[in-house]
Formats: sequence, C-alpha cells, structure tokens
Amino acid sequence: GKVAEQHTRYIATYFPGRMSGTPAEFLTAEYLLQQFSQLGYQAQIRHDPSAVRPLSATSVVAEQPGKLAEEILVITHIDTPQSHTAQQQRHNVGGLTFQGIDNNAASLGVMLELAKRLAAHHHEYSLRFVALGGTQPPQQGINTYLQRLSADQRKNTLLVVDIENIVAGKYLAFLSGNTTAAAVRKQTTDRAKT
Repeated sequence: GKVAEQHTRYIATYFPGRMSGTPAEFLTAEYLLQQFSQLGYQAQIRHDPSAVRPLSATSVVAEQPGKLAEEILVITHIDTPQSHTAQQQRHNVGGLTFQGIDNNAASLGVMLELAKRLAAHHHEYSLRFVALGGTQPPQQGINTYLQRLSADQRKNTLLVVDIENIVAGKYLAFLSGNTTAAAVRKQTTDRAKT
C-alpha cells in the first residue's frame, strides 16, 4: 500500500547503514517509536548488549491489548548487514551507505501500514509488533527477545507473522509449533491465503 511505500522510502533514504549498534539503527528505532505511538500503540525502545561490538542493538516493541490473553505477534528486523569484503563494499552490499530496501526497510514499511490498518479496529486478540535490532550474524537480537518472554507470553502467542525480504521474496511459509492445534493451523493458514 501507499503507507508502506512512504515509510519504506523514508527509512531507506534517511537511515541508510542501519547496522546493529549504529546511530542509523537508533534513529530508525526512534522513527518507529514515534509512528507506533501516533497510532495509539504502547511502544518502547529496548537496548540489548551486542556480542559484536561495545555498542548495543536497538529494538522497538509496540503493543495493543485485546479482550483475550492470546496474542498475535508481527516481527521483522531493523538492522542491515555489514560489508565483510571489498567486493561487497564495491557492490554496496551492507555498510554505511546501504539503504536496504529489501533488507529490511520494505518490511518495516509493511509493518507500519499493518499497524495503521489494525489500530482502529477493536481486537479480540492482543497485538504486538516487534522490530528487532541485532539480527544480522550472530543473530543475538532474536535470541535476546525470546529469552525475555515469560512462560505466559510464550503460551499465549497464537500466531507469529515474520515479515522478511518481501521485495525479492523467497517464498510464503506457514509454520506451526508442535503443540498448535490442527484446527488453529488450518484456520490461520486459510485466512492468510485469502
């Protein structure tokens, strides 16, 4: 949608080089915090120590409580990769000038449009949007987030939507946990496909 496109262009243009622990990652988190707050979500920035450098990875968590304890989690990442070789630098793969449209500005844009569309509706389930920093190798961002979840939060997670590489997109996948009821798996998969 148009809202996703506007956010994508803004993030890629004004916050290139969103590598974990950099000012660009932090500024992106501030931008997301502002957008979620304007939509009425309870939003916060989290700083997690980085295993790679003395700086910290920055993540944003935005929530809207629902009538039920069950929660729908929408997740993507803020950070872009570093350039590890001279060839990557020459081809602008990672690094300080890397705009990262598909890694992952477009996913952030889609997340913000989805948050806008869902903000005005009365929800049966709680919503949680998580934009993670520190996801590029060694991927400590997702591990840190999962470690922070309480047993109740894990139990009450009904559906996880991971938005990743949507421009060049690899494939659409529906994954369920070992304890997810067959009826829930079918219902969520069928709804998502329509």
